[in-house]
Amino acid sequence: MSFPSENEVVRLWQRLQMIEGLESEDGLPVKVVYPGRPGDGHGADFRDAIVFCNHGVTAGDIEIHVRSSDWSRHWHLTDPAYNRVVLHVVMWHDTRQPTILQNGRSVPVLALARYLPEGPGHRADQQPLPSGPCLPCNQMQQSFNAAAIGGVLDGAGEVRFFAKSARFRMRIEQGETGQTLYEGIMEALGYVKNVTPFLELAQRLPLKTLEGAAGSGGSTGLQKLLLMTAGLAPPPQYGEGDRKLEFRRERRASIFEPASREWYLCGVRPKNSPVRRLIALGHLIRRYGGEGLVKALTGKVRDVPDKGGHRELEEAFIVSVPGIGRKRETLLGREKAAVIVINVLLPFSHALARFTSQPGLGQKASDLYRAYPFRATNSIEKHMCRQLGVDRKLVNSARRQQGLLHIYKNLCSQGKCGECAIASRQPKK
Repeated sequence: MSFPSENEVVRLWQRLQMIEGLESEDGLPVKVVYPGRPGDGHGADFRDAIVFCNHGVTAGDIEIHVRSSDWSRHWHLTDPAYNRVVLHVVMWHDTRQPTILQNGRSVPVLALARYLPEGPGHRADQQPLPSGPCLPCNQMQQSFNAAAIGGVLDGAGEVRFFAKSARFRMRIEQGETGQTLYEGIMEALGYVKNVTPFLELAQRLPLKTLEGAAGSGGSTGLQKLLLMTAGLAPPPQYGEGDRKLEFRRERRASIFEPASREWYLCGVRPKNSPVRRLIALGHLIRRYGGEGLVKALTGKVRDVPDKGGHRELEEAFIVSVPGIGRKRETLLGREKAAVIVINVLLPFSHALARFTSQPGLGQKASDLYRAYPFRATNSIEKHMCRQLGVDRKLVNSARRQQGLLHIYKNLCSQGKCGECAIASRQPKK
């Protein structure tokens, strides 16, 4: 057979779900429950896959190669970014050795050549690979009424919002109102890869400490406190008006042990750097230091107009500083501000309103969420639109975007296709 590219092996992997009798190279059964979503950065090719192997159902990442020897050739065996891999999928297993991760764990190898008609070891009774994608929801593309799917996404978005509100209320009931909002903002600033160190920093440097420091100094002092505590120290010449907001990412004695919990800097876009986010946080704490983070931000939720109020809420989080000439350098832009408003501020305000008996605030928060317009999409949303066969024009609100995320995180990546309202919906007549 002709020499395949890695992209061709990727396409084969995406068509394996309905194939019975798959076996790893050491003879163990393999069943693909969910092949995962394409990776969007440094690390494995597919994220959040669900496979059934020798130890039962396993969730993790999938790495794809033409030959199994490519694992060591690409230096994955020394890279902790691949430690979530649960299956190594290749066309040919040329090493005859198990795949070893950086943490010492071994994972099974699945070689696809035997499942091709002309592949070595192919049996006549083996089921051939199908010609197209075979996720259950892929098979139903264009089969459902758009309004019905929109209703499902709206409902899933509601569930996600109220689940977030319930989690915030549990923390508020423990008497940590300000810290709860602060940790929610920190989690949002951490994106996916740095959520853990951001949350640990929030616990080591609580809001009370920062707001106390804000009363005795400027934003620069708060930023230095945040960066020094995080182990991400700025150069001595740092100033708000510097020509370039670039910082040495010095490795001080890490406060995050074990090593897997240190800051993830490799592959992070410069504008998403945790250093920049912490500097922006210092500005925010200083901005609302007099009134307090909770009172200031929930007051904005209460006071913004019903129409267009989302823009005022986003502006409450946008941070820009003097740059070159008359230009300003944006440390925290509108799209990230929208993520914080949708995922943190509005559900937090709803939770606080229920705890403090402020029905007006709670209703305002939920109304703003339902009316929130479509924001910039992410890789999971794009993947879900392809997977569900949903026209992206149908995902025309933040609530529907949140609905896609809810379905992905609670159903797709958990192998619960049978519980999905879209996958189980009967086709229209």
